[in-house]
Amino acid sequence: MKKIIFLISLILWAWTSSAQWSEFNYFAIRLGITNQFLNPAPLSSNGLFINSYEGDRYLIPDTNKYLKYNGGFDIGVNFHFDWHNDMGGFVIGAEYYNFAVSNKFVSTSSDDYIIRTMRIHSVSFPVYVKFGYEIFNLQRYAFLGVRFNWNLQLDISEEASWNSELRTQSHTDEVMLQYNFVIMGGINFLFFNVEADFFPNTFLNKNYILDVGTETSPYYIKPFETYPNTYFVVSTSIYIPLSPWATTRSYFLNKLLKMF
Repeated sequence: MKKIIFLISLILWAWTSSAQWSEFNYFAIRLGITNQFLNPAPLSSNGLFINSYEGDRYLIPDTNKYLKYNGGFDIGVNFHFDWHNDMGGFVIGAEYYNFAVSNKFVSTSSDDYIIRTMRIHSVSFPVYVKFGYEIFNLQRYAFLGVRFNWNLQLDISEEASWNSELRTQSHTDEVMLQYNFVIMGGINFLFFNVEADFFPNTFLNKNYILDVGTETSPYYIKPFETYPNTYFVVSTSIYIPLSPWATTRSYFLNKLLKMF
């Protein structure tokens, strides 16, 4: 997979280096926010409990729709190779991409709960086609494609009802999958871009094994085994094409373009 990512990066560099600057091939900058508020619950908590003076209080997933909002970032550079009929094009890019998903676990014998939030940080390589009518003049089009994510870090934080302190652990190991892909689609309107991302596979390693026992009595569990596979994320972005179209609408972009 590393060879594939290197090859994509090499193709992107070679293509953009040899391209002529025109409405048919140009860079675009994305400055976006990822939005996630639909948090599917795992099937079980896999051994999550509260150790209290009354004994262990086991936690179970809250099966109701947990609508906690989590924001993230989607920032990067894309390269557009538009068809000369001005009806579509092909786009590749490199972006920093992160989003978070939260789950609530409730006690079966009290009002206590834990909210666990998992945030994944990735280098993402979007590859997609766009289609519309007079794309250069209108900058209005729909697009459809995939993202290839190279996952760099997973942050897992826990917020407890009985403690205001937020506990966070960062992982770069086998807790997360190193790579995954996303099906993406959306619309672009002038400088604004809305993208819906569907994750057909989770970024968590469901085969990860954790020892929750003692030194003399080990007890192994797979903490993410019953977590959902699929997620939906919506990205809302300011999308700036560094092309003659954009510079005719912005004095700043016109001065910036002349620097290259």
